[in-house]
Amino acid sequence: MTNFEKWFDENLADYSDRLSESGAINGTIPHLSLTQECVELYNQFEEDIWLILINSAKEYGYQNVLELLIDFKYDNMLDNLNDFKTMLIWLTCEKLACQKVS
Repeated sequence: MTNFEKWFDENLADYSDRLSESGAINGTIPHLSLTQECVELYNQFEEDIWLILINSAKEYGYQNVLELLIDFKYDNMLDNLNDFKTMLIWLTCEKLACQKVS
């Protein structure tokens, strides 16, 4: 278990149903509603985020994370670095939430 997964369990596990159903974009999930919060989380857990995303890409049959991101529903968040970091945090949290509810 990565440090980010531990952080998720301590801070967002109670929101797993909402994250897995509606995603993080709705702006009602603590720690995920403001871009600056997401950027700070990303910066703190960058290596863990990439490890989780690399494993997710392989699990879903993609050759790499970039292929996974192309199919991700927030692909409009690729225009600047802060939006990109936010998208990666959202994707990772949604992935972890889906694991919790399944």
